[in-house]
Amino acid sequence: MRSGRAYTFFGPLAGTISAAQADVIITGSAEDELGMSLAGGDFNGDGATDLVVGAPQSAAGTHGYAAIFFGGAATESQTTLTLTPRGDPIIIAPTGGSFRFRLNVGNLASVSRTIDVAVTFTRPGTQRSIAQFSRTLAAGESFQRSFTTTVPGRLQAGTYTVTGTASVSQQVEASDTFDLEKQ
Repeated sequence: MRSGRAYTFFGPLAGTISAAQADVIITGSAEDELGMSLAGGDFNGDGATDLVVGAPQSAAGTHGYAAIFFGGAATESQTTLTLTPRGDPIIIAPTGGSFRFRLNVGNLASVSRTIDVAVTFTRPGTQRSIAQFSRTLAAGESFQRSFTTTVPGRLQAGTYTVTGTASVSQQVEASDTFDLEKQ
């Protein structure tokens, strides 16, 4: 009785994982050989990943079939990131100066996760990295870090944006921004 099965695991994953730990298990009928071919993609254009599972046989011994399992709507982020500028509005003198801000990052997931954090300072034609690091946070854990950043007088006058992003497995899960003015 070769019914076949398709196992779906929601990542990120690491190490050896048993089939019984799958987030979704799809089992075919007797003799279907379900799972012999698989494909993933957004087939209905809703922004969620869908799964196509092929079964080359059929229980009746006739033609095989493919079943499409539509993914659910995107879930809420499991990561938080907040940038809090000190002193608002922030105005940098023509000769340069500095500004301060606080970064808060939290892991809302029920498992430990490594979160990649990047903070940039941008304006059209200018991009500067303020910080880039990774931090492993236990379930429900958060951390806070304060920054003081110097803005040289030689930078053009105008509005600059400070952007913070928090990523897990190279997928941005949270971001925040604030602006400052260079005279």
